[in-house]
Amino acid sequence: MADLERRLQFAMVTYAAGAHHDITPGFVFGALGAIVGIEREWISVHSYRPEDFLIIFGRQEHRNRVAKRPFVEHRGVRLYFRQWNRQAQAVHAVFEFKVSLVLEGIPAHAWERGIAEDLLGSSCLVDMVAPETSSRQDLSAFRITTWTAEPVAIPLLRWLAVPELGQAAPLMEPSLLQYKILIHLDSVSDFSNRDEPLFLGVLYDSGQSGVPSDGRISGDGWSRSGPRRVHWQFGVRDVRGQRAGQGAGDSMAISGPGGGSCLPAMEERTAAAPRGGHGSSLGKLL
Repeated sequence: MADLERRLQFAMVTYAAGAHHDITPGFVFGALGAIVGIEREWISVHSYRPEDFLIIFGRQEHRNRVAKRPFVEHRGVRLYFRQWNRQAQAVHAVFEFKVSLVLEGIPAHAWERGIAEDLLGSSCLVDMVAPETSSRQDLSAFRITTWTAEPVAIPLLRWLAVPELGQAAPLMEPSLLQYKILIHLDSVSDFSNRDEPLFLGVLYDSGQSGVPSDGRISGDGWSRSGPRRVHWQFGVRDVRGQRAGQGAGDSMAISGPGGGSCLPAMEERTAAAPRGGHGSSLGKLL
């Protein structure tokens, strides 16, 4: 991601005035070449939303030359440009909860931090892998510490799909082994000024995993006293994001900043482990 952002430092987005939905990357190349004098080899043009195109400039001087113009008009079409901004379509979030997670079910041959990160997705940011996990001394469960904006958003269950090596053939469906991964919430440290988090506000009489061992907690005193342990069991799916008496499909209102919205029950999604080791490849922008 750092390399991609470095390549985008000279990027701009552009859109055509009016209802010109038929313009092509070739038209943008032609406009920048004919009007601004930038040769095609120094830019790349990519279809983009909500604007029409994302343009990567190979030279800062070329980007600055375009930025000085209010618009570029070519063949009766006005193109408006502005600097690309990574925050333009983002919603600001603060990770105010530090949580310890126990991932149950990751097989030994997929025992990697990257696999755990793929399983958790964007629900949290992995901070540290437990020493006994990174050293592979304890392979009973994958233990990590993460930061999250809402513990309720951390999935309860994921499926890990691992391709069978040497069994793939052209024009044939890939052969996979799927592993059920239970994600247990082990402890939570609240660094916000909120009252009691709703995801912990569950009575212990449910008899299910994921419920605090001593019932309700008292907001401020808990947040200052350090990590709060959460009761869970191996082999039992946690109960999070719902109050006692709610069904598995019920949603729960979240209090605090942005309160009033409802989060649906987390879907049981599948994460695929890449064949030949963890990792992903991203094409170059230039």
